Amino acid sequence: MEFKNYGKLVPVALIALMAASTWKLYSEASEQNNTYQQALSEARAYAKDGIVTDALSSYGAALSQYPTVEIYLEAGRMLMDHGMETEGVDWAENVAELYPDDIDANEFLMQCYYDTEDYQDCFTLKETLNKRQITSDEIEKISEAIQYLYELDYSYFEEVSSYCGGYCAVKSDGLWGYVNETGGQTVSCRYEMASPYGEGIAAVKEPEGEYYFIDEEGNKKKVLPEGVQCQEIGTMIGELIPMKQENSYGYYDASFAYRFGKYRYASAVNYGIGAVEKEEGQWYFVDQEGNQLNDEAWDEIDIDNRGSAFRNERAFTRKGAEWFLVDSSGKAVVQETYADARLFLDDTYAAAVIDGKWGFIDKNGDVVVQPEFDDAHSFQNGLAAVKVGNSWGYINMQGKLVIDAVFEDAGDFNSSGCAFVKNQGNWVLLKLYEYNH
Repeated sequence: MEFKNYGKLVPVALIALMAASTWKLYSEASEQNNTYQQALSEARAYAKDGIVTDALSSYGAALSQYPTVEIYLEAGRMLMDHGMETEGVDWAENVAELYPDDIDANEFLMQCYYDTEDYQDCFTLKETLNKRQITSDEIEKISEAIQYLYELDYSYFEEVSSYCGGYCAVKSDGLWGYVNETGGQTVSCRYEMASPYGEGIAAVKEPEGEYYFIDEEGNKKKVLPEGVQCQEIGTMIGELIPMKQENSYGYYDASFAYRFGKYRYASAVNYGIGAVEKEEGQWYFVDQEGNQLNDEAWDEIDIDNRGSAFRNERAFTRKGAEWFLVDSSGKAVVQETYADARLFLDDTYAAAVIDGKWGFIDKNGDVVVQPEFDDAHSFQNGLAAVKVGNSWGYINMQGKLVIDAVFEDAGDFNSSGCAFVKNQGNWVLLKLYEYNH
């Protein structure tokens, strides 16, 4: 028997086999799709009726057939919409882990953190996305909305000074100690007096009357020579320490050897310039060698809480009722004068009274924030404390009130996004979430 057409039968058989396989795959895919659609339909029906557990189970069945970010997010929104915020956040975190580069997944996670007021995780997520160069309008919108949100620390104090050298002197139970930039107690409150840190050390006075310098951990580092009767010590900047002995101020080096001066008062020498009062109401600038820099005396030179009178190449001096913006020689930079003013705290803007209200000027005397406040501090680290009515808040560099005026008093922001504010009679540390998360 001859099979003359055998060669023709082979491709025919193969075609039939492929057709059968294709039909099987199609049938299976169709069945899988039907299962998916049914599970998804049930999930949505359960969700509509508020039967969350069954809805979640049906969403899981649908996702087991076709896992997509869209359905994952739909299930997550269902959890959030029904008040299951803890489960919703967990779900959102898992979705973002499954789809780390997906904009929608990260937007949903950011929104969940925002809705649950978990602002620290908002900023942590934003940092992660910035490193991966992932952003969107929605993510930026949330970031801007929470930029100036804060928490108040649990520790409180009777009085505080200003941050200097990374530390701030704080008073509790009548004695002074120090905290770091985020409020951690570094030196316990045990001193009668505590000056700002400079060159890594700070002058303190024991309740028994002894003066000496401590380091950042509170260890004694420098002691006064025997027989030196100190009445007051200022901040050490560079190699000079202003110190009061026998009712007059002079400048001393790091070994407490006398350098120069016999004044009614002497500030720290900051950026090579110090302010001294020779006679009552006669103020001059001196350099670090003791040379007098201005011929005509000023009635007053503004000195900040850190004991400095010169910063950002400028100082404020008073003659009569007028304050002048001056350079290191005491020469006025502009013709305009001010009813009051405060020293620059960094290289941005200083607070000054213009037309009866506090506003802000740059080092050239140009008005950069219009005068509209009842009191103000100069800018530091991008924010300035301002008084509106009887309460204090903070503005940004554009003059917008970004932290509501709800405090009894306010200090200046440090580089860690923290500032002391007075609340209910005590000083507490305000901590911006953006910097502290």
